[in-house]
Amino acid sequence: MTRSGRRLTWRVALLALVLLAATAGLIGRLVYVQIIHHERYLTAAREEHFEKRQVRSARGAILDRNGFPLATSIDVYDVYIDRRAWHADPSRAGQVAEALAPILARPAKDLLARFRDDSEGPIELIDAGVEFAAGQQIEALGLPGVVLAGANKRAYPEGDVASGLLGFLGRDHTGLAGLAQPDAIQAIPSSAAHMRALRTTGQAPRRVHKTTLPRS
Repeated sequence: MTRSGRRLTWRVALLALVLLAATAGLIGRLVYVQIIHHERYLTAAREEHFEKRQVRSARGAILDRNGFPLATSIDVYDVYIDRRAWHADPSRAGQVAEALAPILARPAKDLLARFRDDSEGPIELIDAGVEFAAGQQIEALGLPGVVLAGANKRAYPEGDVASGLLGFLGRDHTGLAGLAQPDAIQAIPSSAAHMRALRTTGQAPRRVHKTTLPRS
């Protein structure tokens, strides 16, 4: 074999050795990720795309001896805004304020001032306990940067009848007195996993979630 032929064989062997080492390293990395630490990376991927939050269970009705409700829960909505949906076009904040003003019975200029004040961060609760029909109306408008969250609030059809016994709820829906106290009637909370959608447009993403019901 000539000297040039030996040099070519040596170079081919070196190249083959490098490719073999690279292939071995790639296989080793795949084994490390997919087998040895599979659960770790699977959990990290889930946490990247899903956010799990505790969901308060709706409080049941309290009835009198004749079956008439003294306290019951009604479905409402909490209205949030996400200011990040308006970064590309700040004029959208004014359009949203004009659309929400008649539904929330608040001046558009007050809502717009609230929208422009980002001291509370990009996401802020604008109105809590909005009536179900009004919430449905807001959802139908498909306003950018407006997100609705289902909630419930306590209603007392008979007014102050037996109020001392029934008790009342605080702003965080925690019972503060009477039968509303946690140690009197305890509801089992459930959980909801929300998918974090990528924001590629100015439209607020639709909420994709699955709910885990409480175990009895």
